[in-house]
Amino acid sequence: MEVRKDITYASHAGERGRLDLLFPDQASDCPLVMVIHGGGLQALSKERMTGVSTSIVEQGWVAVNINYRLLPDHPFPAQLEDVLTAYRWIKTTDQQDICRQDRTRIALLGASAGAFLAMAAGLILGREQVKSIVSISGPSGRRRSSDSHTSEVSDPRMLSAPIELVTSESPPLLATHSRNDQLVKPENSVAIVEKMQEASCKAELYLYNGPGTLHGIWRNDKPPLRFFQHLENAIATFLRKYFTTALPRKLN
Repeated sequence: MEVRKDITYASHAGERGRLDLLFPDQASDCPLVMVIHGGGLQALSKERMTGVSTSIVEQGWVAVNINYRLLPDHPFPAQLEDVLTAYRWIKTTDQQDICRQDRTRIALLGASAGAFLAMAAGLILGREQVKSIVSISGPSGRRRSSDSHTSEVSDPRMLSAPIELVTSESPPLLATHSRNDQLVKPENSVAIVEKMQEASCKAELYLYNGPGTLHGIWRNDKPPLRFFQHLENAIATFLRKYFTTALPRKLN
């Protein structure tokens, strides 16, 4: 595995506008997975997802593990703006390690609040630009408005809940959730998968009995953190399906 750390994708955001690239050895023409950490939009960093990024590389894909600006210093939707900026960086950068990859195949994967961002960004971008979305224990409903800054939002969709962004052009979604999660209730994943299916979009729900009453996703408690093996397997199976299968385009 090859690693490039702390690459700037958004200079105005300082260290929060940096990302890590993790590649299979001598990688070329590989799909890319943007990896987005959780922390309630107000804590943690990309280092939280180093182990998850490693699991992506083990499948033969490139992991783009990002930081983003945090609350309360940066009111929402700054966090979503950063995810979309990172996506644009992947698509347009002249960084040679990225230029050698297949930038037509990009997936977004997030955990907890990172899953909220992955769903919101992926649903805004649509399936013409995003191959698939993976939500790990993600909230799909509306956020509190008290920490949002609306005066400079150019796209009103950025203030919508993921479940409100579902259209017939949404990318395929995998939503995983522990039935025992009391931090983000599993009904969040059930609801958005049902909404996707009602819109005739591809969506899969993976429910399981995780340990404890939090997310129940980590197999270990010391860095680098890794998801439980059954979760890694479900994610890999889902991503592989949509990295290798072209979705039919909607006819006008």
